Amino acid sequence: MKKIFILLALFLGSLPLSADDIYVRMTSTDEIDTNTTYLLVSGMNGGKSIGNNVITGVTIKDWYDSSGNYLSIPDNYSGLLYIQLEAIDAANHVYAMKIRGSSYYISNSNSTYLTTVNSCTSRRAQWVVTKHSDGLILKSYNNSSYVIKQKGSRDFFCTASTSSTYKSVILFKKLPPTETVTIGSAGYTTFVPANTLDFSGQTDVTPYVVTQASATAAVLESLENVPAKTPIVVKGLEGSYDIPVTTATSTVESNLLIASDGTVPGDGKTVYALGNLSDGVGFYLVDTDVIIPNGRCYLRVNQTDKAPQYMRMTVNHTTGIDEYSGITDHPYYYSLSGQRLIHPRKGIYIYKGKKIVIK
Repeated sequence: MKKIFILLALFLGSLPLSADDIYVRMTSTDEIDTNTTYLLVSGMNGGKSIGNNVITGVTIKDWYDSSGNYLSIPDNYSGLLYIQLEAIDAANHVYAMKIRGSSYYISNSNSTYLTTVNSCTSRRAQWVVTKHSDGLILKSYNNSSYVIKQKGSRDFFCTASTSSTYKSVILFKKLPPTETVTIGSAGYTTFVPANTLDFSGQTDVTPYVVTQASATAAVLESLENVPAKTPIVVKGLEGSYDIPVTTATSTVESNLLIASDGTVPGDGKTVYALGNLSDGVGFYLVDTDVIIPNGRCYLRVNQTDKAPQYMRMTVNHTTGIDEYSGITDHPYYYSLSGQRLIHPRKGIYIYKGKKIVIK
């Protein structure tokens, strides 16, 4: 039986603050990364600087765009409150909040104002990150009935979470400008983006989801925007591609691809992973002693008969990979590489199974 070995590459980086920086509200504890800098925001206000043991705030007009969810931070606000979360007990979402570029942690020294300390060994300098309707909020680990709150219009305050006169502090993370997708000599890879990616301007690389899988073929459908955390197959020439991150909302109706967390083993019966072996590029049955690496994708297909070793890839419209004739009447525009486009620009496209030119 054929074995598949996949190499996972991880790239981490950071960029300096600029006027184009975009911060997005965090909504899941799964998003927490201790290597990432976060912005502490109180309700519809933002933390600015610490002085006299009080974290002062700024007004909404300095922070939010019209949607109320994303922030475009001007260069002249140099005293913004940026923090990093240092894991104390990550399994139970307990973290210390360290002020970026300093040795100080935010502490709840009493039930009045917040202070800073140079050690996170005290429970008062430890915080529980928890899910709330507003996003992720922070509760004092010293007393779970206390939450970081904004008092009035200026000060952050620690008070009982049942108080209706306070707004919860929530966490925002900075979106990177791009994510890098690396394609090997086979011309395909699987990938799971951390953020929503915009492929609309890409001419050399195309993302796909798998909408059907049978004993002979995995049917692919191209996308224009790929939602965050969506497992995809990416086609292109060998090389690395920086794909723009977008705040646009995007959804995927159907996708059989599954993202591996690094613990998924093959079973020799139902699990298929992308490979380039004797039958060419496609999905191959994975042996029981092979683990699919974290960040890679696979298919789980229950076959009624004996599981085939190989499933070729086909696309549900005319492309350079294969011709799939069942949907030539669909009213979509596609690039010659098979990418479905919502707003085609000048160029040559496939429309209803025919090649057309838009001038």
